[in-house]
Amino acid sequence: MKKISETVVHRGTWISCLETIFEDNGGNRHTWESIRRNTGSDTVVVVIARLAAANKYVFIKQFRPAVDNYVIGFPAGICENGDIEETALAELKEETGFSGRVTAVSPVLRTSPAAMSDNLYLVYADIDEGAPENRDPQQQLEPAEDIEPIIKSKREMYDFITGGDAAGLDISAGIWYFLM
Repeated sequence: MKKISETVVHRGTWISCLETIFEDNGGNRHTWESIRRNTGSDTVVVVIARLAAANKYVFIKQFRPAVDNYVIGFPAGICENGDIEETALAELKEETGFSGRVTAVSPVLRTSPAAMSDNLYLVYADIDEGAPENRDPQQQLEPAEDIEPIIKSKREMYDFITGGDAAGLDISAGIWYFLM
């Protein structure tokens, strides 16, 4: 397999649509369409945060215009400064109000390699819910964000999703992977 050319067929504010011509091992040419971010970074950080004492996790319900619905997922954001851990803790604070400490970072993962060029890191964090900064967490949302934190154990979240409580909401695939 060999890339022959790549053309930007549409450039928006946040993403570009690309058309790639590649040649297969038999010498035949094919066209493929994909998406690339225009943010200066193709690295996405997803935060799996646990309230340490309660052994519950912090999920979010966020409006996503691409699906015109609220989606249950994890706090996440684009890493623009190159520091995965710093970005993860900043997104956790912004979207949930909680401060945490990183306990592990995944290797580079791909979210949807058939369509997007994103790099993804899963960052695991523990939250000390007894710490003064976590007693009354206050979100620091951007004007275009509509995010509600949800705190549940894995079992409670599984029941929430499968029991119909999430009726009408979309579920991020990452939540299902995490719960299974």
